Amino acid sequence: MTIGLLVILLTNMSGALNGNWYRAFAVASALLVLLGLADDRWGLSPWIKLGVQVVVAAVLFFNKGRGIGNFLGFEVHWSIDLLIWVVWTVGIINAFNLIDGMDGLCGGVAIISVGALVVVSFVSGRLLDGLMMVAMMGAIGGFLRYNIHPARIFLGDTGSMFLGFFIASAATASAGERAVTASLLIPLLVAGVPVIDVILAVWRRTTRKWLSRLGLGKAVKIFGADRDHLHHRLLQLGFSQRKVAMLFYLAAGLASAVAMLPFIVGGQATGITIAAIAVAGMVGLRYIAPLELSASGVVLHMVLKRPSFGRYLALGFFCYDAFVIVLALAVAFMIEHSGGFDWISRENMAVVAVTLACGLVGLRLAKGHSRHWARASLRDFWALGLWFVVAMNIAFSIMTLMAQDLAWSSGRIFLITTTLSIPLLLLPRSLTPLVREAMVDSLHRRRIGSNGKKKRIVLYGAGDLGELFLSHLKTAPPEEMEEMCIVGFIDDCPGLGQKILDGFPIQGSVSQLGEIAERLDLHGVLLTMTRLDPERAEELNRICDERGLARYRWRPQLQIVEITSQELAEEDKVVVGRHVFQAAADSAPEIISGL
Repeated sequence: MTIGLLVILLTNMSGALNGNWYRAFAVASALLVLLGLADDRWGLSPWIKLGVQVVVAAVLFFNKGRGIGNFLGFEVHWSIDLLIWVVWTVGIINAFNLIDGMDGLCGGVAIISVGALVVVSFVSGRLLDGLMMVAMMGAIGGFLRYNIHPARIFLGDTGSMFLGFFIASAATASAGERAVTASLLIPLLVAGVPVIDVILAVWRRTTRKWLSRLGLGKAVKIFGADRDHLHHRLLQLGFSQRKVAMLFYLAAGLASAVAMLPFIVGGQATGITIAAIAVAGMVGLRYIAPLELSASGVVLHMVLKRPSFGRYLALGFFCYDAFVIVLALAVAFMIEHSGGFDWISRENMAVVAVTLACGLVGLRLAKGHSRHWARASLRDFWALGLWFVVAMNIAFSIMTLMAQDLAWSSGRIFLITTTLSIPLLLLPRSLTPLVREAMVDSLHRRRIGSNGKKKRIVLYGAGDLGELFLSHLKTAPPEEMEEMCIVGFIDDCPGLGQKILDGFPIQGSVSQLGEIAERLDLHGVLLTMTRLDPERAEELNRICDERGLARYRWRPQLQIVEITSQELAEEDKVVVGRHVFQAAADSAPEIISGL
């Protein structure tokens, strides 16, 4: 690569990746290569590696003299520019280092990412930058020839960190000094697959570290290694190394194509690109983060159980609400004044004070700081939004009376403030239900990846008791159902065919249980009904015996029972609110008939 770049620089063409950039990159990358060699040979502390990576990023920044420069029309101070540059560069270096866990994976993703940057450079008329990246593609391609499975040579930390460093620098150069929305998509998406993997790794290890502090697992280091990266999960599902590499190449190619769309088609395609990113993020979260969602749900469940958490939560909501109102009002003023800061004055500070006071009073009347939002209903969220709208209208009325002028600009400011504040106010309050739903989704609704470790169970009965069981499933500790995976319902009601109940499909009736068991590889049937027709019971027993299915029943003890003082003293005899899972493998016919 070095020889190729030197030859290209002799042409004296102009571009972002010019001689000044090359000298800075050569010095910085030499330090990074020495770090990689030492780490591959002796193994270094993660903190030493992180420190050298920060130094390397800073060396390149100060030698080339800029990072993003101008961001969406705002001049970025050099200290903030440096911070953004260092975080970005260190993140990309470690992202490519983390995915280097399989033959041909890191090199293949890198060559696709650099190829996308080549296309963008040529389309934008930057011939020198494109040729410099072509030289890098040639170097990677020559190495990749012998790194594809079964590999004969390997990147090691030396090669993977070097690739990440080059892509971080080249992608930023492609964005240019004036970073606009379209150009920002290039560095984010060409390194999309490695970036997603590193985000998941930090998320996963952080939650596991919290679990270890709560006494629910062994100690985990944020910078430690694990076997739960995306390529490891695909290997555990039975894919070969070549197929996993091809899937990653496909994902990297699609992300790069989406990033190049605004540059090839035109700026009008930026909206399509952003929409594609949003849709891919929402859909992809379900399939790529089951471990992280499950661990986050357990941490949230344990934290909410602490007695003192309620007081801290109320204080946290109060401070957060005040911050959101002030932030939304500041954004509204900036929009109204075309992005400037000339709106900061004594009169407008009075507007901020009145709006903040009215908003907090409205949230207080809506019980926004005292409700138990983990068990909130839709009515509670509607009440919070309605009270806040009323509070903003009162604030607008007060300011209109004080100014003795009904100005449309003031109305726009309060309208923008209300529109921005409500989603931000509802977000943390809906976080617990969302995480709980995501945890159930990753453990039960999403059945891929169980790899035979869990017992696949179908629920028989989609009535009131079945719905009650699903409510219990959302609030019960995850370990209670850790050995089971609910794959849906069977029910004999003709109107429920092919319907979905709370995210779980109605697979069919009891007469179709044999075919369902074969298709879904079932382990057993869990009865969620209070009565069962004798003919249905006989048919269920016959199919279960033929298919070797276990039979379970769920008994929520929800009836009100009068007890004596002695029974109250003996905790094991209190049955109010108890639920029981009971296997009925031996005496299943009698139990089912008894129902």
